[in-house]
Amino acid sequence: MSSNRSIQNWIGAIINFSKKELANRFTFTELFILNNKNFNEKISDYVKKIGIPLVLNQKDECISLLPEGFDQNDFIQLYAANKFIDYVNSDTKPCQMLPFCNSNRKSIVNSQCTDEPILRASCKELCPFGAFVKSYGLHDIDWKVP
Repeated sequence: MSSNRSIQNWIGAIINFSKKELANRFTFTELFILNNKNFNEKISDYVKKIGIPLVLNQKDECISLLPEGFDQNDFIQLYAANKFIDYVNSDTKPCQMLPFCNSNRKSIVNSQCTDEPILRASCKELCPFGAFVKSYGLHDIDWKVP
């Protein structure tokens, strides 16, 4: 199981960046008065310094804009936790991360993704959902309610 160290470190970096670069300033006003070129440069500088953990489009294609030293997989596991909650609260069988996997690692998709996503935790090659389920032992729970 991941220690989520990247998430902790990234949050710490955001806090430090905010204290150093944004505190006690009229940041939105400063950005608002910039011309288009300078505004784009400033936003690019912010993204370069603090990053964006995951960027997903409508097809669930994913990229990470994290600075060096951060592991996007920790953030994907956080995303998987959110999708697990969606799965548990849903009446549908397919994995809630199926669009994500189809867009990012189609080679790991199999019939369990649509029929029994919890069983993905027992596969040799784990998908993000299966890795999350396995890391918390959720595949060892009897999910069938009599």
